[in-house]
Amino acid sequence: MRPMTFVPVVLLALAACSSGVAPEQAATTPASQTQTQTQAAAADTVSIRLGQTVQLDGGRLELTFDTRASDSRCPIDVVCVWQGDAVMQLSARIAGGERRAVELHSGREPTSATVERYTIAYVGLVPHPGSEARDATPVVTVQVRR
Repeated sequence: MRPMTFVPVVLLALAACSSGVAPEQAATTPASQTQTQTQAAAADTVSIRLGQTVQLDGGRLELTFDTRASDSRCPIDVVCVWQGDAVMQLSARIAGGERRAVELHSGREPTSATVERYTIAYVGLVPHPGSEARDATPVVTVQVRR
């Protein structure tokens, strides 16, 4: 392979392994704060810690980050052929109704889900495999649109 061709290939491989969210955003959360609720407007990007519930659209939509079911994403310090996939399980509740399970993936479909009039799309997940913060509480970032 010619040297000038090798550089773009390496840059593309590194870009495929990035999570899009800085690892320093994954500070640990004391257990006493895992059920706190925060308000955010619909059509916003919101970060949710594992076990946390957030309210959007004036409290009409509640999202809870229930679990990170698996995480095979490429470690931060490795160049991978495949980017891997993290699976996050959330639950959504509209206006105090029944909870609905929502599964989002980072590297394959579905990366978004629709719950009634809301679209919930995966944006990022920290900590990233291979980062110094790997023991930190997972934080998923999603975008919610009406």
